[in-house]
Amino acid sequence: MYDIVNQIIFRLQNCESDITVFQFGRKTHCQLRELYPRVVRAALYFNKLGLRPGDRVGILAKNSIEWIVIDLTCLATGVINAAFDINAAYDPAQLIDEYQLRLLFTDVDRYLQVPVTDVYNLHTFEHEIDRFSLAQENNLNAHFKPYQFRGDEVSTLKFTSGSTGKPKGLGARVNSINDSISHVQDLFNHSSSEALFVFLPLSLLQQRYWIYSAIYFQHNVIITNYEFALLALKLTQPSVVMGVPGFFDLIMASLSQQLKQNTALENECRERILHYQNSGRKALPLQCFKPLADILGGNIRYLWTGSAPASLAMLDFFNALGAPLFEGYGMNETCIVAKNCFHAHRPGSAGQVIGSKQILFDANQQILVKSRHPINDRYAHCADPNEQFVFQDDGIVATGDVGYLDDDGFLYISGRIKEVICLANGKNIYPRSIEEKLTQISCIKHAVVFGSGRPYLVAVIVAAHENVTEQAIQTCFDNLNTSLYNDEKLRKYIIADTEFSRENGLLTSQYKVKRQDIYRRYATQIERLYN
Repeated sequence: MYDIVNQIIFRLQNCESDITVFQFGRKTHCQLRELYPRVVRAALYFNKLGLRPGDRVGILAKNSIEWIVIDLTCLATGVINAAFDINAAYDPAQLIDEYQLRLLFTDVDRYLQVPVTDVYNLHTFEHEIDRFSLAQENNLNAHFKPYQFRGDEVSTLKFTSGSTGKPKGLGARVNSINDSISHVQDLFNHSSSEALFVFLPLSLLQQRYWIYSAIYFQHNVIITNYEFALLALKLTQPSVVMGVPGFFDLIMASLSQQLKQNTALENECRERILHYQNSGRKALPLQCFKPLADILGGNIRYLWTGSAPASLAMLDFFNALGAPLFEGYGMNETCIVAKNCFHAHRPGSAGQVIGSKQILFDANQQILVKSRHPINDRYAHCADPNEQFVFQDDGIVATGDVGYLDDDGFLYISGRIKEVICLANGKNIYPRSIEEKLTQISCIKHAVVFGSGRPYLVAVIVAAHENVTEQAIQTCFDNLNTSLYNDEKLRKYIIADTEFSRENGLLTSQYKVKRQDIYRRYATQIERLYN
């Protein structure tokens, strides 16, 4: 395991790798080492303000160079970065009080307009630093030494995606960060010729891993935001893209629509997928299908997905077309647990378990993860104290997921314990596999299955596009039911009146469906399906 966190600021000073930022249709880039003087100046200003190791600073903003500078400044000074989801609604004063923040950096206008002490504009903060005496700054710069963390110290406060209730705050220990980044590098060997693409929020700690990795292992990194991601792919040509399944679903749907205009290419696409499936999904094509390569920028080595289940149809699509899509498994409380990669790839699984993790199972086949370097042994902030049960003795985390290991050590996830549907006849149904089959149907974008305590299953679905007819959906349901066991069959459904999105609160920040919120929204219609 590499001592990454304590070396980041030292290596930043001479790092020759590039960082590219793409926003509003244009890209800017510089060498990462150009951030070093900005970090030192900000660190000295932190000291001037009286911040000490262990103090907390909050960031509530979109991805930017300034975001990265403040995060690296926190590492340089031992200050804990509390990173908040930009899509959630906050009261700045309450945020500062509840999480004991010394400063809060934001780029959200409505928060900057509130007269709250210690709220700083992320993009103008460095102008505040310019008030320093240059002579004083140069003198201090010569003696600047980055803070050195102990392995069991917390360097950042991260938050769960908030699928139900208030997000829980979790302090991430330094050795857990070192362990995760080390294993990823050992699996994929990112080199100086590569550029890793970051478009999910930097408030998600795993996105910052790419920044830390770029500095430590000297590869390039590209930063953008979700709304610019598709355009940025074409114009920045990354070699690695990490995204949630919903993002790759979007690319797959876009390409499929495009291919309808060219019968020859559509047939070639279909033939490549069939060949890949018929070959047992073992051989990954070396050459990327040109229309897909054009969308991805033409320089992709591999794609990475996790945070939510990826359908086998989507995995087949990218793998067959020469853009390897590797699924992994982890959670905030464990970080990376398992990962598919080039030399150990089994589509449909979450990959083989990494060396510092051990998988155990309880009596209900719940997955328990034992870590050599645990993230933590408790939540720092948790509205319901009963949820601390997730952390068990000896570095073990109860995941709430149900699954199994095959004979070769590949981990498979069957569903969530809390999502088990117990029908009125006592039969237990895991809805995830049914939902995956539904979303593999071309006319369905989202599907959520319900039925606990009821005589049969029903579903709330989102049509793939506005031209989908109810008859087409009914036909799909009828065809699907022929392949399901009797208790798994879907008897009725409703078509949602809106897309599921983060903005309307029906998807989490990592694009997982919020099952309980969807039920609450459509409770009346669902109940009618049983009358």
